[in-house]
This record gives sequence, C-alpha cells and structure tokens, in this order.
Amino acid sequence: MRCSFLKAGWLLFIIVVVGRPSALGQSAQPPVFLKVLLDYTMRPAKGAGGYSRVEHLYRTADSGWRAHRFIYPTMVPDAMYYLDDTAIRRLQGPFVSYYEGEASQPGPLREQRYYRADTAEGRSYSWHRNGRMASSVLLRRGLMTDTVRYWHENGQLQQLGLLDTAGTGPLEAFYESGQRLQQGSLLHGRKHGLWTVYDEQGHRTMTVQLAADSVVSTTCFDSAGQPAKGPCIYEREANFSGGLLGWRRFLEQNFQYPKEAIRNDIEGVVRFMLTVGTDGSVSDLEIVASPHPLLTSVVRRLMGRTPKWEPAIRFNKPVKTKAAQVVFFSLQ
Repeated sequence: MRCSFLKAGWLLFIIVVVGRPSALGQSAQPPVFLKVLLDYTMRPAKGAGGYSRVEHLYRTADSGWRAHRFIYPTMVPDAMYYLDDTAIRRLQGPFVSYYEGEASQPGPLREQRYYRADTAEGRSYSWHRNGRMASSVLLRRGLMTDTVRYWHENGQLQQLGLLDTAGTGPLEAFYESGQRLQQGSLLHGRKHGLWTVYDEQGHRTMTVQLAADSVVSTTCFDSAGQPAKGPCIYEREANFSGGLLGWRRFLEQNFQYPKEAIRNDIEGVVRFMLTVGTDGSVSDLEIVASPHPLLTSVVRRLMGRTPKWEPAIRFNKPVKTKAAQVVFFSLQ
C-alpha cells in the first residue's frame, strides 16, 4: 500500500451514452447525450479515485456539443459552454460559469468569455460573488490586450494595464485603499523588466528584475529608503516545513491506511484546501473531493497533526493564504 503527495492526477472516467438504436445493417447514429465525470483539472477522469464535476453533453445542430457542468455530489450547476466535435474536449463558443448555489440552482454569475479552438478570444468579464465587476479584459490568442481592468471586491481598481495586441505594455496594481501597490511591464503577457513595489504610504519597499515571470534579482529597502540587508523575497507559495522530504517523513510517522478500506479495496485521491496563516499555522481544512469517507477521515487526522508550515511570502512579508493539496491512496 502507498500514500503519496501529488499536485494533480488523472482519475476515474465513466461515459454513459444514450442514443437511438441503429437500423438493421446500418452503423449507429452519433450519440445525442453523453455524461462525463471530470477530475480536479476539469478533464475527463481516468483511473482510480474520485471526481469533482459531472458534465452533461448534448449534440448541437452544427455537430458540436453543448455542455452543462455540475458540482459533484450536490449536482448544483456551475458552468455552461460549447465543445467542438473534432476533439470533444476543445472549447468552441461562449463560456459562462457561476458561483456555487443551492438546491440545484446556480449561484451568481462568475465569468463570461468566448473560446475559439480552445483559446480565449474577445472581451472577457468576471464578477465577485457580491455582483460587483471583478475584471474586464480583451483577449487575443489567450493574451490580455488593450485596456486591462481588475477591481477589488469593494469596487476599487485592483489592476490597470495598457497593452498592445502582443500583450506587451505597462501594468499597475493597487491596494484596496486605491494606493499604488506595484508597477512594471508585461512582455507577451508575462512580467518582464524592472518592477517596483510600494507600501500603502507610497514608499518604495522593493525592486524586482524579472524575465518572463521569473525573478532574476531583488532589492529591498528600509524605512529610510536605503537597500536593506537580509532575505528579499518577491513571492513564494506556502509549503510544508521541510518540503517534499519533510512531507514524506511526516507521512511515514503518522499515516495509517484504514483496515476497512484495505478489506474493501478502497483507494483513490483526496483533494483538499487549507489556510496557512502568517505564522505557518494551519486551519480551515476543506475537503474538495474524496472517493470515500474513510479516506477523508485519514486526511482530516493527518492535517490535525501537521506541524506549522512555511507561510506564503509576498513582497518580503508573510501573508495568509489558501493552499490546495492532493493525497493519493494506493493499495498497490
């Protein structure tokens, strides 16, 4: 038996076909309805484990598919979109998604965009759960172009960019108070060149040299505006203390496969979210998807015993953040 830590995986795949019976001596007609189980990457699930969405596909007049996606197991609608017929999985046409609702009803509108050959094209919009606009972006070949606007939930501007058709140009980000947070440039949709970070009083706290989103060098500044000594980290995700090696050691010391799960050949993937505080403390465990309650209980017990994590870092300061993790259970 084995338990390992993965970022994503291919899970169980089931298709149910409902179609017209073929006439004598004739080939079967194309199915008019498909039911597809999706994994956590929103792709058809394959192999052992759980899944997070159910997709109903209906044949359209132009031989494509209209898709209605539901959250599993509540079956609350969360998206509607179109797929072409050449690869079934390729997005083609309008895409609309919703926040999670109740009683089989979708929640507030979340996102609206258009796809051509699986690439986002044209004006894309998104909304916060409270109904306020979250973004308005013109996409070309999947890149942000033209005037780019994002807003905080309180309605204040969050990002403003003026980009050409290649996704190149200046971009600024702002605090919820409206004060400038950082500024720099994008090159073909990625951060490139010199970026400057400010505190809420408008003082420069960091400069970062980037190349295609990768940090080349950083310089932090003290309250007097002079280069500061010590670590200078632009951004870093929250991590289990000790990294992957520390996680494996923690599992070896604390993991125990449920005997009932062994007897009943229960295995698969449990996906969960947790909050990592600025001091590395872990809270608010949320099971996103699990193939069986027995495996869910194992993850809950493990996270109840976890030591403090390394907190996420943003602009050289620890920040509270949510982390997504996956635990894979295997009896092989």
